Amino acid sequence: MQKLDALLQDAVPSGEDATDKVLGAAFIVTNKDEFLYSGAAGRIGLDAASPAFTANSFTWIASMSKVVTATCLLQLVERGLINLDDDVRPRFAEMEKVQILRGFQDDGTPILEANTEPITLRMLLSHTSGYSYDFSNPRALQWSQRPDRVKGQFPARSRAAMDTPLVYAPGEYWNYGTGPDWAGELLALVVDQPLGAYMQTHVFAPLGLRDTGFYPSRLPHVGTDRTVADFVRRGGKLVSEGAGTAPVVEDWTIESGGGGLFSTARDFATFLQGLLAGKLLSGESLDLLCAHQLSPKQVKGIEAFTYDMGVHGIVAPEFPKHARMQQAFGGMVNVDDVPGKRRKGSISWSGASGPRWWLDRETGIAGVMMLNVMEYDPANNDAGVPPSGLLWQKLEAATYGELPR
Repeated sequence: MQKLDALLQDAVPSGEDATDKVLGAAFIVTNKDEFLYSGAAGRIGLDAASPAFTANSFTWIASMSKVVTATCLLQLVERGLINLDDDVRPRFAEMEKVQILRGFQDDGTPILEANTEPITLRMLLSHTSGYSYDFSNPRALQWSQRPDRVKGQFPARSRAAMDTPLVYAPGEYWNYGTGPDWAGELLALVVDQPLGAYMQTHVFAPLGLRDTGFYPSRLPHVGTDRTVADFVRRGGKLVSEGAGTAPVVEDWTIESGGGGLFSTARDFATFLQGLLAGKLLSGESLDLLCAHQLSPKQVKGIEAFTYDMGVHGIVAPEFPKHARMQQAFGGMVNVDDVPGKRRKGSISWSGASGPRWWLDRETGIAGVMMLNVMEYDPANNDAGVPPSGLLWQKLEAATYGELPR
């Protein structure tokens, strides 16, 4: 797959100027048995003399944490420790009193409605519980401006930061939010240990992952010459401060199953390989990880978020405009084949810090791209597909173009 090397090299800067480039990137393609390709290019910092970006460069993976959390919860379902459709509200005082935010009066007073519907693990993992991130719903965003609002919702730093009204009744609609964080808290209650400790025992150690976890300072294998700073893109240029910089996690009171993990391309590719090989879930549970979860009405929510909010180039640049999609516990699902790329039923997602992955069970491969650029610019919401998204499109197309026929 020599074409992949050339694509990576072309995407990174040759000197100091990183305008419209990704600073560094690693890309790995795997099947259930071995890596089919592993390559990297660029550097980990703005200085041209910074260490090289490699498959072992260590960075915040943000919302790519969600598929790891979902895998852990399905392990509990396999073991009979929890059911997907049990009402989990009695386990959380916050959920028992949660209300639904339907809007605001002219003076800004919130219009709140009592919630009488159960909240289930299925809803938490499929973004249909009604919980929202501040940035993913206008009502949630307005609520977040309240002076008493506890900050630190993404990644979730505390239960108090996650304790917000619902923006829809449970099961009513799809809305991207903190459901996976609540699911991680649910796991901790069920097994009586922190989410990260469970992941270490049941996911990381069995696969030999040494560079993945919630607390970088507790991973002795991570050296400063491998630790990647996160950058944000403003006007095509990369800057090293802003909302996209890697979070400092040592003072968090929860471990964010929705966005708190740090990892490397090599570790995450090994995780995807473990899913393909059946090392983490039974065949039935892997089917469930990839299965459609949304009703026709709920699908309108994920499609509106992707196509109508100006974030298509950030959220799903690999999908043609208005391609049909679904939500699985593991991530977004393309309902149809993507021409020249992944087959129908593949799952995928990404992280705010730039990384992306996909898993194509029909073809039997998975891929991950790791980098360190937050491309979303609130001041330029309709900027199209950013450099990292363009690279992702090209890498996936080249991968499928070079697979044996």
